[in-house]
Amino acid sequence: MARRGLQGAIIEAVSPGSRPYSVPDRPPAGYLLVGDSASVPAIRGMLAAIPADVPVEAYLEQHHEDDPLLPLGDHPRATIHWVARENVESLSWAIPDRDWSDWFAWVGTVAVAPLVDPRGPARGAAGATVFLGLLIGNAP
Repeated sequence: MARRGLQGAIIEAVSPGSRPYSVPDRPPAGYLLVGDSASVPAIRGMLAAIPADVPVEAYLEQHHEDDPLLPLGDHPRATIHWVARENVESLSWAIPDRDWSDWFAWVGTVAVAPLVDPRGPARGAAGATVFLGLLIGNAP
């Protein structure tokens, strides 16, 4: 997905607690949510707001064996993938390289910094709209 992004595109970013997620007037084909245990509150809020008929794929980096016990809430079409952190690229490589056209992608962790260039695409070559929620740290 974002591995093939174009440099120079503009992205939108927010800080924690700045505003709740609201579904756009024209819902995307699906949602790709990427984060870790620190992102769970934001992902839980998004899952509560996303319409029940829209698919959701969530990839979360697992740092501790109890991370999958964190409450994410319920969404009938959500598939949650917990990815054990083996190295800095584990989470990035767990996300399938597929056609994400018309999907909304939200990234809420620095664990995918190698995947997403913060100067990079709002709409990448694979078609997903990328939204960086909590990109913190030494991003380029």
